[in-house]
Amino acid sequence: MAVFLAGDRSGASHPLSYLESLAIAKEWSFNRIDEDVIILRVESSWRILSIIVSLSHVEETIKLTCSFDLNPRNGMELGLLQLINQINRKSTGGAFTIDQKKGRVVYLDRIMLNGTNEKNWKRLNVILTTAVHNCEKYYPSFQLVNFGKSHPQEALDIVMADVMGTA
Repeated sequence: MAVFLAGDRSGASHPLSYLESLAIAKEWSFNRIDEDVIILRVESSWRILSIIVSLSHVEETIKLTCSFDLNPRNGMELGLLQLINQINRKSTGGAFTIDQKKGRVVYLDRIMLNGTNEKNWKRLNVILTTAVHNCEKYYPSFQLVNFGKSHPQEALDIVMADVMGTA
């Protein structure tokens, strides 16, 4: 799993300012909507991921929403929901859902802010890294179910299988 946040963060007092610096360093396109909201576009192995990170001072949380286009096919909604339920049961952090109106798979996670900035940076790194990793990992399963090539459990088994041997 990639680690995105690295280097000296001692001068960074705002987590989204650091994400903006990260986006510049990684050459990701981004849009800083305001002081507490940033949208990142990250090119993953399969799709371009749209990541929205927002800071709530009232709730003292950072919320991360990571999504990609899927365009669910008619008649495949139930299979996709069954797949999401199976994935979410295995998850220890964030969770997937589907935005039917926009035709997107959405991964949601959040952290409660506490302690030093260094602890918050590390926790932000974990949810950012996990979101990208999970979207990349499960994208093939979503595609298999969406195109009717596999039942949800079979599609999940394919991405969970360990590769054996050498090529």
